[in-house]
Amino acid sequence: MKRTALALAGFTLTQCAILAGAVALPLCAQAQAPRPNIAETLPPVTGRKNYAQDLVDRYASRHPELIELDIHAVPPGASESVIVASKSRDRIGKRTDSDDLEVAKTGTPRVEINKTGNNNVEVAVQLQDVTGRPVGSVEMTFPYVAGTDENALVKKAEEIRDELRRRIAYGSEDLVTPAQYDAKVPVDTYAQFLVDDTLQRQPGVLVTVLHIKDPKSPDYPIIASSIGRIGKAADASDLEVIRGGVTRSAVSADGKRLEVKLPMRDGAGNVVGAVAIVFPSHIADRDSLMRQAEKIRDDLQRSTVTLGALYGPYPASRPVELAQA
Repeated sequence: MKRTALALAGFTLTQCAILAGAVALPLCAQAQAPRPNIAETLPPVTGRKNYAQDLVDRYASRHPELIELDIHAVPPGASESVIVASKSRDRIGKRTDSDDLEVAKTGTPRVEINKTGNNNVEVAVQLQDVTGRPVGSVEMTFPYVAGTDENALVKKAEEIRDELRRRIAYGSEDLVTPAQYDAKVPVDTYAQFLVDDTLQRQPGVLVTVLHIKDPKSPDYPIIASSIGRIGKAADASDLEVIRGGVTRSAVSADGKRLEVKLPMRDGAGNVVGAVAIVFPSHIADRDSLMRQAEKIRDDLQRSTVTLGALYGPYPASRPVELAQA
């Protein structure tokens, strides 16, 4: 039952273009490729929920049919893969079994049906980042129903995996970084609704992040993002865009991603922050992607009446892509 990313049902041509660059290399080569912007992630903080656990909590809530949901990865600085997040907290830190290591390495799904005992079925599939690079494995446990088609179970697991994939920027360091960089910055704001809606409507976009002015300070933290990092402070390039009111773009050090940063304005035309939009750099020429980024920013601005509104609550009518836990 070996599957490739391009065989997944429901993929658009744009999504296939995104993944084409990822599957062109052997999986082992992808896993060993150096990350160009490792400094963007905050190391784990003892006592604070990591980003992988936040993803597990949210997606376990969205998919109540899951008996268990485990994310396996090799934490930065470690030598072996462990469960870094789980629906059952007592499983966190457990060493990854050899069969799940094989899933992460080869991309071949694993299905294990327990027809006696507790009558469930485990499905493990390779976990990937937004470009399809492997970062570990994700293991899901479903109730077992006699006669269940194993291919259908794998397809369901891959669908959930692909929902997670769009929320992971790079590698295992993103999984173990805190879910909130600054606990004072609120989560699940109206700005987050706008980001989630954008992600759902823009399958060709890898990442969307909003740095927005803190009404109580001179800072511009991330208050909405498709890849976590809520509360992360604005860096020099973010502030240049915000204070200068100009658009900046750059290709990542590995040449695979184009990041466009644009000023965000409220309904009165005041600059209230910046939006960063990341595309796969090979799917179109730079000018075309810049124009697409401007259109996405303009769509966001039409929903940005005031600065305060962006810090308001996530609406009850929310994108299906990421339900609140």
